[in-house]
Amino acid sequence: MSHIYKTAKELHASLKNQDISCTSLIESSYDYIDKVDSTFKSFLHLQKDYALEKAAYWDKKFQAGDKVPPLAG
Repeated sequence: MSHIYKTAKELHASLKNQDISCTSLIESSYDYIDKVDSTFKSFLHLQKDYALEKAAYWDKKFQAGDKVPPLAG
């Protein structure tokens, strides 16, 4: 199932269990945006590089087993 249809709680559990990575979640989110935004034109500005940088940071935290806030990633 696509992450688009999952709750934040479900996504956090998947990240914590390392079923997915923050980086893959961000990449698939941007893929989805690329696919649908030409129709909806919902975004004025995106910061993909920054999002991927932050995702890599949180991936390291999850991999280290650190306590990670529920909305991190």
